[in-house]
Amino acid sequence: MKRIFLFAIATTILFSCSEKKNVEISGKIDKGNGKTIYLIESTTKGDIIVDSTILNQKSTFLFKQNIEQQKFYKINSETESILLLAKPNDKIVVNTNISDLTTNASISGSSESEKYLSLVKELKNTEKTISELKEKHNQLLLSENYSTDIKNDIEKEYLKAKILYRNKAAKYIQDNPTSLTSILVVYQKFSDGKYILNKEIDLPFIKIACDSLTKHFPKNSRVELLVKDYNNMTKTAESIAFNEFIQASESSLPELLLPNTEGKEISLRGLKGKVVILNFWSYTNKESVANNLVLKSLYKEYNSRGLEIYSVSLDRNREEWKKAVNFDQLPWINVIDTNYPETIQTRTYNVTQVPTFYLINRDNEIIGRDLSLKRLKIRIEHQL
Repeated sequence: MKRIFLFAIATTILFSCSEKKNVEISGKIDKGNGKTIYLIESTTKGDIIVDSTILNQKSTFLFKQNIEQQKFYKINSETESILLLAKPNDKIVVNTNISDLTTNASISGSSESEKYLSLVKELKNTEKTISELKEKHNQLLLSENYSTDIKNDIEKEYLKAKILYRNKAAKYIQDNPTSLTSILVVYQKFSDGKYILNKEIDLPFIKIACDSLTKHFPKNSRVELLVKDYNNMTKTAESIAFNEFIQASESSLPELLLPNTEGKEISLRGLKGKVVILNFWSYTNKESVANNLVLKSLYKEYNSRGLEIYSVSLDRNREEWKKAVNFDQLPWINVIDTNYPETIQTRTYNVTQVPTFYLINRDNEIIGRDLSLKRLKIRIEHQL
């Protein structure tokens, strides 16, 4: 009797340890009566149809799955899908419309699926804006009023839309570093096929996802693939930076010998031993003035570690330039070239617009051209 009792306990424990946990995915898809929808498991090796159902007269559905760990599922119609992140014991409810699954969708029972859906909706809105801008451009292209200014304005709106969504994607990863949905954000693309996070400055956000997810999901295949891809991205970025360095180092640094506010000529090459930002600007240019505020923060942070700024004004009026330098309290080396664009010195740097930036290392070698301020900071960190 005692043996039987012990066997029963052992069997119960064994069954409990191997028991899988149940997930329910239910909901309603308006105007979907008679339509077939599919439950698809999304894996690193591809999508697998695990269940399907024909929507009843009330357009409701119910799927049940047994899982032991988090999995991605898609609710699929003939043309569109909604992606869900399901955890053991989740009871997820999806309500939407058959005509547009994503835009009209609401999700409850899975906070991570809800957050990701909100981001996907933002992406759809961005794509809609981009499509409208393209249509607007095509229509204006055929009109008599079309001009370069109109084209430039549309391009600015186009880039602004893309940058705004890119920032939202990056923030999503920052806010949800332990969610597997962050992996999906890393691999998001615009409709033109280009990755949304595709620049060197995006690598830190991808690293955040890698580090956090590796800690929480050490044996997850998606996480392992992400880490592998991140390592390849890093190598590619380092290779590009190295090639830029080699190309820039093939020629010596073109000298600039220009007067400061006191009339004393200051040599650019004379700053050898420091990391230098060579800044071409104009006090009449709003973007230049705004960028000076950012340069101030860089100067304050890195000047004590060996950063210098050699700021070349391309203005004609020396006295007004002096007033601007004093008014804005620019603490670095300020010089002026009143003969631009006729001077050979500044033409050598191929300055066609302001502001324009160059980064020069301690050996008087150019290591970056036309860099954004964000990339400047990354490179400065590497040099100091």
